[in-house]
This record gives sequence, structure tokens and C-alpha cells, in this order.
Amino acid sequence: MIGKTISHYKILEKLGEGGMGVVYKAHDTKLERILALKFLPFHLTKSDPDKARFLQEARAAAALNHPNVCTIHEIHDEGDSPFIVMEYVEGRTLRDIIHEINNLPKVLNLGEVVDSAIQIGEALKAAHSKSIIHRDIKSENIMVTETGQVKVMDFGLAKLRGSVKLTKTSSTVGTIAYMSPENIKGQEVDARSDIFSFAVVLYEMLTGQLPFKGEYDSAMLYAILNEEPEPVQKYRSDLSSELLHVLNRALEKDPDERYQSINDMLIDLKRLKRDTDRISRKTLTEMPVQPARKKSVNSKIGLWLFAGAIALAVILFILFQFIQKGSNQQSFKQMQITQVTTHGKAKMAAISPDGKYIVHVMKEQGKESLWLRQVATGSNVEIFPSATVSFKGLTFSSDGNYIYYVIRPVEIYYGTLYRLPVLGGTPVKVCERVNSPVTLSPDSKKLAFIRLKLNPFLTELILFDISLKKEDTLSTPQLTGILNNQGLSWSPDGHFITCAKEDPRPGQEPEILVDVSVADGSIQNISSKRWGAIDQIAWLRDGSGLIVSAADQSTGYFYRLWFVPYPEGQAYLITPGLNNYLNVSLTQDMKTILTTRSEW
Repeated sequence: MIGKTISHYKILEKLGEGGMGVVYKAHDTKLERILALKFLPFHLTKSDPDKARFLQEARAAAALNHPNVCTIHEIHDEGDSPFIVMEYVEGRTLRDIIHEINNLPKVLNLGEVVDSAIQIGEALKAAHSKSIIHRDIKSENIMVTETGQVKVMDFGLAKLRGSVKLTKTSSTVGTIAYMSPENIKGQEVDARSDIFSFAVVLYEMLTGQLPFKGEYDSAMLYAILNEEPEPVQKYRSDLSSELLHVLNRALEKDPDERYQSINDMLIDLKRLKRDTDRISRKTLTEMPVQPARKKSVNSKIGLWLFAGAIALAVILFILFQFIQKGSNQQSFKQMQITQVTTHGKAKMAAISPDGKYIVHVMKEQGKESLWLRQVATGSNVEIFPSATVSFKGLTFSSDGNYIYYVIRPVEIYYGTLYRLPVLGGTPVKVCERVNSPVTLSPDSKKLAFIRLKLNPFLTELILFDISLKKEDTLSTPQLTGILNNQGLSWSPDGHFITCAKEDPRPGQEPEILVDVSVADGSIQNISSKRWGAIDQIAWLRDGSGLIVSAADQSTGYFYRLWFVPYPEGQAYLITPGLNNYLNVSLTQDMKTILTTRSEW
């Protein structure tokens, strides 16, 4: 059918197919606009009563004019292939969003869930006010645009499906999973049936799972009628009692015990959003500060013991005040340390420039997962499910909207760089063959990373243009000595990339800090300090210096945090105690450093 013109609609491409028909993208040659055409299968309109019922329902749905409802423009009922002319929505179904990573369930950000739920509720409210019952609310019938706007699809079609017997030809297990008990029993349904189906979608958004499961239709039907869903707390612990109340009340099997109107449910959802927003507006300085625990360990422990500390890593804030730009160690005398996590499984972490979010890797039983923490509320959401992979580096974009992370299978040498929206979305592959964390240019248009070659052994500093997807190599002879593939940091003025370079002189500790010119690859030492090993580097946003995680003989080869003022270059130790402090990121206002600490 591609390329065919029906009436004044030219078919461009097929968008999808399901029990309710086939959807095509089309060009309206009269009004010069892009639309969607949904062709209904013949068996759904083969009888005159069915066809009349369909036309009545579709006309009623066409009267809906709401930003969260997919608009129906026209009904073409001539011939054997009736179709509906609908608004073309650029986006993805909610189901695709939830199951976007290798078809594994993705648990959505809590704020995103509540916002989407309110929009779905508003669509149902508009329909119910005109006595239109959807009867087939499910994640596949809900589209989400790139801007996060929700569009509920297929109003006016579900009643036609309801007039047909429940068989494999007219429904799927996926559809049955959202049906209300009274709908399954063949009873007359009203708006409360949509509320139950909406609650199933809400449960799916919160957990990535359906509340009622069964391998066969009969098992699924039995579960909906007789079994209680697994507690949503099994999948996440960041849900308030108010949200649990909304979900449980909407999932009541008896419609008389459910919300009696979608408006009542909306009121509770909006109150929940308002309360959450009020909490999130609290500043970081309002958080209670807990003193760091002291350890009485006196023995020197070599670098070879570092691997054993990973399982005990914890995340901390280090709050400090700068007395003056370019100051020395006096800047850190008012430092306070706050422990953020207590589970002891954090491997690495990064904080967003505005200080609102922390993203961290949790390692447990050889598997790693990625979590997003809202600082104001303390809520944690898993944004990458636990898998046998290894994360290397976490980096926020300068506007805080995206997280860049490098991930590789355990047995694979090179990693792949992905970009993920902070508030939920599809991870986008940026580039491959990455061997270090990445650093972004101040405008976030370019990034840099280190690539290692094994035969012969070489190190390359790669510059990558994100929009053009084009990479360049800074391949001067001096750069072949850059052996550390852990940390590098782009200077705030955009002219240099700071990284660790091997010191070739005999008898010296091996690593020094150098600036590599983005223009020509030339190298300049920026500190006389030499370390045994450097983990990560982070520039202060005003260019007055760097924070470095590094180990040397003077600290017993524990990784500590150092302050290196620029251009002075003198290194000052700023973290006391016999603990390892690994990876570093800073907030835009330079008042907060985030690191992970492994305790002995």
C-alpha cells in the first residue's frame, strides 16, 4: 500500500499493526499536512450493527479536543476498508519506553511517572465528561512525544472490540492484562473500568512489570479476578504512602471500592506532585550534615589492596567554602563531610552541575546497575538494570540534562559510550572503542576520551564532535606516554584537556598532571607534584584549580583528594584519614564535591 493514494491521502509508510487494524503515515495532499490513517480489519465491521456502532463511537471520540488526546479528524466509511484519519504523533508508545533496553523493564523516574499519570488522567477526564469510555487503556495505546507530552490513542475503538467474543483473534494476552474484573465478567462497564486499567499502567510505569501475570489467557483472567498484585515496594523503595494509596485504591477489584471518578484520582495525583515539588525546592544546604565516621587504622596498605575495597564504597558530599579565588589549602578548613549512601555497594558516582541529582553505579554479586538519586528527597531510581557489565566513568552534560556513561561486557576490552536523559528516555549510543571516562567541552558539543591500542601499545587522545559524529586524534609523539586511562578533564576555557602522563625519569613516581592543547596536541606540565597513581581529575568551574583523586608514597598509597591551584601548581592534600577517595565531580557553584570512599 506504500505510495498508494486513497481519496486525497498518499500513503507514506506503515507505522504499526495490531488487533484493531493497521496504521499508516500519510500525506494530506489537500491541506499539506502529515496524518495517520488507521484501517480497521474487515471482521470488525462486517455486520451493519457493528459498523454503525463503530461510526457512532468514532464520531463521539472525534468531538474530543484535548492536548492529551490523539485527535480524530475524519472517518472514511466508504467501501470495504473503513479508516480513521488521525493526528500523527511523533513519539513512542509508553510500552516501548518502559521496555526500551533489550526488551528489559526499565523503572521510570518518579517525577516522570507522576507527570505522565496526570496527563493520562486529564485525557480520561475529558473523555468521561462526554460519556466516552475508552475500555482499552494500556501502555501500547499511550504515546509520549520527545517533549514528554502524553497522547492517549484509540478513543472510540474499544467498544467495538468489546462486542466481539474474547478470543485469540480479537485480543491478546497484553490487552487482557489491563482489563478490569467487571469487563472480564461481561458486566456493563463505566468510567471506573478505565480507572482500573489506568492503575495497571501506573503499576507498569512504577515497576516495569504488569501486576497480574499468566502464561495463558485463562491464567491471566484468573489472576485479575482472584489474586492480589505483588507489592510495588518489592521493586522500588522510593514511593510515598500517598502514591501507594492512589495505586492500591485504583486497583480495587470491586468497582464500588475504587475511585468513583477519574477527577478524584487526579486530585490526589496533583496533590502528590505539589508536595513532591515543594520538597524538591529545598536547597542542598538545608540537608542535615552527618559527621564522617573515623577509623583507627595505622598500618600502610599498598595499592594492591585497592580492589578489595570496592564492595565497601560509600558516596559522600564534601562541602567547602572558597575563601578567595586561587586560594591554597586554607580553602578547605571549613570542610564538612556528609555520607549519602549506607549500603556499601557504590562503585562510582557523579553529581549534576546544579546539585539536584546524583547518578551512581551499584555493584553486587559481580553485577552492576545504574541509579539516579534526587538529592532533595533522597529517592533512588534504577535507570539501568543489574547486568554482568562494567561501567567506566559517569559524566553529566553542562546543562545537567544528560548522563554520559561508558559500559562494556566484562570479557570485552573496549567500552561503548552512551548518552541517557536524566529524567528518563532511550539511551543513545554515541561512539565505540572507548577506554576511559569521557570529559565534555564547556558547551557540551564535543567530548574527549583515551583509546588504548594493544599491538603495538599506544595511547590516543580522541576528540569527538557529538552532533557530527566525527572523531579526530591528537596524535603527537608526546601523547604516546599518556598511560592513565582513568581520568581526564576539559578546562573551563575550552583550550586544554588535563590528564595524567607517565614521568619518564627513573626513580620518580610515575604520573604527573599535564595540559594537552586542543588546538595542536602540545603538552605543558601544570604541577610539580608526582603521584604513584591518578584516578580522576575535575576542573573547578572558574578555572582557579583542579580536584585530583590520586595516591602516592606520602599517603601510604591511599587515594586521597588533592587541590591543585592553577596556575600555581602546588598540590595540597584535603582529605584526611586512611580511606580511599575515588572519582570526583563538582557542582557548578563549586561548593560541593562528590566522591566515593572505601573504608578500611
